[in-house]
Amino acid sequence: MSNVFFIADTHFGHKGIIKYRPFATEGAHTAHIMDKWREVVDDDDLVYVLGDACFTQEGLLCMASLPGRKILVRGNHDNSFTTDELLSVFTDVEGFKRKYKFWLSHAPIHESESRGCINIHGHTHEDAPKTGWHICVSAEVINYTPIDLLTLRRKAHELQPSYYPSL
Repeated sequence: MSNVFFIADTHFGHKGIIKYRPFATEGAHTAHIMDKWREVVDDDDLVYVLGDACFTQEGLLCMASLPGRKILVRGNHDNSFTTDELLSVFTDVEGFKRKYKFWLSHAPIHESESRGCINIHGHTHEDAPKTGWHICVSAEVINYTPIDLLTLRRKAHELQPSYYPSL
C-alpha cells in the first residue's frame, strides 16, 4: 500500500543555504534531506513537494534519484527549469492544488481564502502563520523528513476538529 507524504523547501543546489540551516556545507544539507527522505519514502509512495525544490541541474538530479512519485507545487524559486525539465522528474507540476481536504501551496494563503480547508504550505520556513488554518511543511520545520498524510490529518483535527473529524 502506498503512502502520501509532503515536504517543502528542500533547496537542493541552493549555494547559500548553509547561511540559513545548520549544516557545514551545501552537500551535507542535501545528503541529510536525501537520507531522511529515504528513511520514510518507498518507490510506490507519492510525495508532494510544495515548492523551492531545486535550484540547479545537480539539485534536480538529486530530486530525481529519490524514491517515490513526486508532484511539484511550484514555489518562488522553482523558475530555473522549464516545465518539461521539471516533468522529467515530477509526475506533475502545479501552481496550487486542493487535495485531501487541504489547500496545497508553496506560500501560505490568507485564511479568509481557505474556504474551510487548512493550507499545507512551505515558504515561510520557521515563521509560519499561527492561525489555526495553516500547517507548514518546510524542511526545517518537519526535521528535514517528509511528513505523511495521516500525521497531517491528525494535526488538522487538533487545529479544526469540526472540519477534520477524529481519525
